Amino acid sequence: MKSRTLGLRVSSLLFGLFCLAHIARLSTRAEIIVGSHSFGQIPSFIAVTLSAILSIWMAKLAGPWCPEPNEAPGPKF
Repeated sequence: MKSRTLGLRVSSLLFGLFCLAHIARLSTRAEIIVGSHSFGQIPSFIAVTLSAILSIWMAKLAGPWCPEPNEAPGPKF
């Protein structure tokens, strides 16, 4: 496995875990309070959407159908 593929798979996993953590926060309706400011549920909806998109994108880039940057597509002679 090339280092690029490994990096993309690790990134995809981390974004997926981040997405699951925010889904858990939304399902338990946990509050986040920083100082005197309370964060609502909207930032978690945004975080779920963005992290899911990034996780899927990284997983697709790490797939076997995406050639390595130094490999030219087409027939090899």
